[in-house]
Amino acid sequence: MRNLLKSSILKVAHSAGYELKISRITKSQQQNRIAFIHLAKCGGISIDNAMRSQFAQSGERKIIRSPLIATSLYKFERSISNLTDACDFSELHIDTLQDALLYHLNQDWNYVSGHLAVNSKLLKHYSKKYDFITVLRNPKARFKSNYIFNKMTNHLSAMPPYANSMQDVINEANEIVFGRRGWQMANMQTSYITGYFPKDEHDAASQQILFRENIDQFKVVGILEELYKFKQACFEQYNVKLDIKKRNQTDSNLTKEQSSIKMTLEDYFSSSKVENKLDSLCQFEMENYNYVKE
Repeated sequence: MRNLLKSSILKVAHSAGYELKISRITKSQQQNRIAFIHLAKCGGISIDNAMRSQFAQSGERKIIRSPLIATSLYKFERSISNLTDACDFSELHIDTLQDALLYHLNQDWNYVSGHLAVNSKLLKHYSKKYDFITVLRNPKARFKSNYIFNKMTNHLSAMPPYANSMQDVINEANEIVFGRRGWQMANMQTSYITGYFPKDEHDAASQQILFRENIDQFKVVGILEELYKFKQACFEQYNVKLDIKKRNQTDSNLTKEQSSIKMTLEDYFSSSKVENKLDSLCQFEMENYNYVKE
């Protein structure tokens, strides 16, 4: 019924020569300004929709990924033809995400959200004006989910794995998991909270201090595996009840080939060799996750 109403409104607007964008907003005015940092594969779409219904004002749309990626591709100034190029691109792209957040915070919106990144300088300057909120996920579970989701849906060579190639799935996975790209994917959450990817294990260990300093400046930090605690924290902080619905429908849209590849990757990630590698890759990220969880 809701989708039919939305479609009808858009058709009427188009026939009259107007373009509309329909998105969730709050029915009442909130005093708090919120910046929701959406970390990939951490339930962010469902959480953002629930929070948007409580905090967003008219015109405050979610910051979408595609223009930000296009901006980074423009700045990258070279083609992306291998994993080294893709990893270099990711290090540049995280700067674009911080710039995008900075721009929108200066719009004085009531609610800002998207796949964005922060840094210590930004948090120090804006945490008095905005309440920063995010949700983390078990790093190994997030890694597997992110990898399989990208393999099913992503068509950008800048962010491997991607769906363009359905051959040599295991060889591709080994090249990513046991290489630099695997290290980046394992440390994504920490990178988006600190503003940069760690170069190596020594750098990741040093980065933990900055992660804890930054995450402590967030007003509410949730854990995907314990969303009831996140909802309770938001209620206590803002007196709002978040209606967080499950919206991940990727599996229902998969072709037979994609379903087969998904099963192949699930088996791959359950092997002891890969599980041990993920334990190693996610060591520092897991410690940061447990710091928040505890």
